[in-house]
Amino acid sequence: MLVSERIGQFFVANPGSRDRLEYTEYGGGDRWVVLLHGQLMPRRMHQPLARALAAEGLHVVTLDLLGHGRSDRPRDMWRYSMRTFGEEVLALMDHLELDQAVIGGTSLGANTTLVLGRDEVLVGKHQIVFDQNAAEPQTAGAPMQSLGDTVYLDTKQHRALRATLESARADAAKPVAARPAMASPSGPRRIGVLRVIAGSAEQDEYSLDGQTSIIGRSNTALIRLRGWFKPSVAVAIAKNGPGYVATAMGGKPLINQEPLEGRHVLQEGDLLVVSGLVLEFAWKEAVRAESAA
Repeated sequence: MLVSERIGQFFVANPGSRDRLEYTEYGGGDRWVVLLHGQLMPRRMHQPLARALAAEGLHVVTLDLLGHGRSDRPRDMWRYSMRTFGEEVLALMDHLELDQAVIGGTSLGANTTLVLGRDEVLVGKHQIVFDQNAAEPQTAGAPMQSLGDTVYLDTKQHRALRATLESARADAAKPVAARPAMASPSGPRRIGVLRVIAGSAEQDEYSLDGQTSIIGRSNTALIRLRGWFKPSVAVAIAKNGPGYVATAMGGKPLINQEPLEGRHVLQEGDLLVVSGLVLEFAWKEAVRAESAA
């Protein structure tokens, strides 16, 4: 049985580069399967299997991970890790706007699927996550950066972060007109904005109107990250006097090509990278309610 075959491409943004990945779609429908190749092999190794599955009514995608097949081959060795390969699969799912898919692979591809899988156990108010491919182990006293997918041993810190998120949710429910604009030291009313430089987002620009603005997968996030495994809350941006402070909450966000650690006071032109989305911070003059009337 003949099935349709389509070649596509998408791009992933990283500090200092924008890399192209190529994939092939087989068949159609809403039952998706993603097949990942072995080490040093191209995606076409799974072509016979992809065609057979598509003939059974499945919508199959084969992907060339970076450094393989017809995808780009960055020189930086840090680009070739199981975690980054997993992020490329998530970027593919975001590109295709997939809510769910069966993911399988051979050798390197099989290991990549393990990065995407995890077990969770809820104990009281804590959510314990088993991840055999987790990032570097936390040292004693290191801050727990994620909320909603990490165990919090410091309940005081947990309450403080929860209060921040509740403030963001309350702010998100307010009409935009009811949110106060920020006054700069020199007097003119201005407000911070995040402009999308690279990656997929619902808007080209986001105004930081709320007291706290969230970037993440959460329904209350100002900037929504699409994908199952994106952090519910990746970055929280809070007004702080005449400026804004960004705090990492989950994942591995970058600020100006460096890991976002602790609190960072945003400056004009700062570049924030969150799960493949590249955002630039800038100021703009706020629209006065009087002039709008």
